[in-house]
Amino acid sequence: MNLGVSLLEINANLSFVAADGQVYYAYDLEEWPFQGKTIYEVIRIMEGKPLFMEEHLERLKQSGLSLGMPAEGIETAVAEDMKQVVAHCDIKDNNLKIVAGYLESGAFSYVVFPVKSFYPPESYYENGVKTVLMQVERENPNAKVINAELSAKVDRMRETSEIFEGLLVDSEGRVTEGSRSNVFFVKGDRLLTPKSSHVLLGITRQKLLLVIQDLKVDFEEAEIKADELQNYDACFITGTSIGLLPVARIDEVIIASSSNPLLKSLQEGYDKIVKTSLEKIDWE
Repeated sequence: MNLGVSLLEINANLSFVAADGQVYYAYDLEEWPFQGKTIYEVIRIMEGKPLFMEEHLERLKQSGLSLGMPAEGIETAVAEDMKQVVAHCDIKDNNLKIVAGYLESGAFSYVVFPVKSFYPPESYYENGVKTVLMQVERENPNAKVINAELSAKVDRMRETSEIFEGLLVDSEGRVTEGSRSNVFFVKGDRLLTPKSSHVLLGITRQKLLLVIQDLKVDFEEAEIKADELQNYDACFITGTSIGLLPVARIDEVIIASSSNPLLKSLQEGYDKIVKTSLEKIDWE
């Protein structure tokens, strides 16, 4: 079956990128000829160090294996290229994107490049953000596969409106996740999130579960109906660049998330995990 060549645009926002163990000037490597589906990860560099790198690269490998790609061992090679890009670009706080897949030759390949990164200002955490529901169902929720059409649609909404994120709704009318985030809901002293079988298991989500255990929060994976969102006391989304970000509005439903005491406790716990993780990394 001919899947066709899909040129990946390498939209690097800094001067260097890497591919298959080789560092290039960004202007020398603006495209990469992948064929068919590609998998990816976005890792935040904070204080010059990769946040939760091992977890992200393990998920990259598992995404590849789930699609039949020869991704075993990719973590070591990608980690070294990440280190080279961070050093060459002197990155302190920026995201790195890793994309992997097949070339037309049949070889398995990957690229690592810095991407334009948006980190929400403090006002977003103080007031919450606006979101909309989108009728979208991922083919393979547990594999991080590029969906260029969905990403472009959400990017256009961000540029032309006050909408920050789209929350996906499946054919059964259930909220599953954000276009690039996981979503959680608070009802009283209980925390709920869509079932793990329906979503991409985000690294921030994974770390938040540790906070939930530590704080002994009443937590449940549940079916979140799109027509019942007015019944929740708070909502927030999680992701690499945003941490735990309150949601103030879903379509026409207004939610007082940013002042919710349970969410504030979870944010504090997550910030401690981030600090501890960075302190353990030595990239000298």
